[in-house]
Amino acid sequence: MHASASWQEIVARKRQQDLAKIPTPWRLSPDVIEQAKQRRSIADDFVDGLLDSDTRRITNLDVPALMELTGNGSLSAVSLTTAFCKRAAYGHQLNHNLLEIGFDQAIARAESLDAHWQAHRKPVGPLHGLPITMKDQFHVNGMDTTMAYVGWISPLKPQPQSQIVQELESLGAIIIAKVHFYLCSLDADDTHLAASQPSLKRWVHLKRTTTS
Repeated sequence: MHASASWQEIVARKRQQDLAKIPTPWRLSPDVIEQAKQRRSIADDFVDGLLDSDTRRITNLDVPALMELTGNGSLSAVSLTTAFCKRAAYGHQLNHNLLEIGFDQAIARAESLDAHWQAHRKPVGPLHGLPITMKDQFHVNGMDTTMAYVGWISPLKPQPQSQIVQELESLGAIIIAKVHFYLCSLDADDTHLAASQPSLKRWVHLKRTTTS
């Protein structure tokens, strides 16, 4: 499929596809991105300062508190998922930490979980509505698996969902994205051409979304 395209063209197309998956209202201005480049750390206070109060409040709660709220219906899965997707979108634009973005399908799944709660007045499971990210070695429906290799970028080929993904979703979790390996390791920095520019470990907290 890519026989006639250079790797630079493939990567450019991939980056454009990723940007298109971020809703326009969540896209940061060039000035904000430039400010982030001048900082040694963009964790916590910098990202928090960009968020609206509801998103900031939700994404600063810990997992037990979030699961209590979604379990008793005080917080919808859509509100929870949207908040973390927004924070993840900001983090990605500042530090290129996502390899695959699945915000739309995550919010669609959250809607189905909310419908279940409305119909049955109980959560699907103990992780009802919990937004999580996965390492890009696991297959997730609707997302490609490249592990950052340019040569693996291709039109989406259906793959059976990884067992751990099936189990997490059966408990109510919602996969919002796939992440770089450096977020799950001790590497000082990474260059993932498939994802974007080099990603330095200037930790961008997605708060308490879970990475596998």
